[in-house]
Amino acid sequence: MGKDDDIIYDDDNAVKFIRKTLDAPVSKKVGDDDIYYIIDLIYDFYESKGFMDDDTDDGEIEFADDELIDYALSNAKKDGFEKLTEEEISAIIEGELAYCESIGIFK
Repeated sequence: MGKDDDIIYDDDNAVKFIRKTLDAPVSKKVGDDDIYYIIDLIYDFYESKGFMDDDTDDGEIEFADDELIDYALSNAKKDGFEKLTEEEISAIIEGELAYCESIGIFK
């Protein structure tokens, strides 16, 4: 991910931002703990791809949204977290990516 010391990812702000991006029915069903859980899966994905390594950042990060969604769905199932549908998890991921974009992580 972009390496800028001025950029601070704040989990609480991310959850608030994501919640605003969700449709009303999804927002009512999804709790903050659910969003935090999906954020954790997103960052597990980033780590598994080496995006979090300081020494490997070339400023260019590319991945397909579907790859991230598949990773989150697979790991949620392994963890026994089947409360949310694929569409709900996808909506949370899209909201998280929009949050990252809004604070300048993806340049």
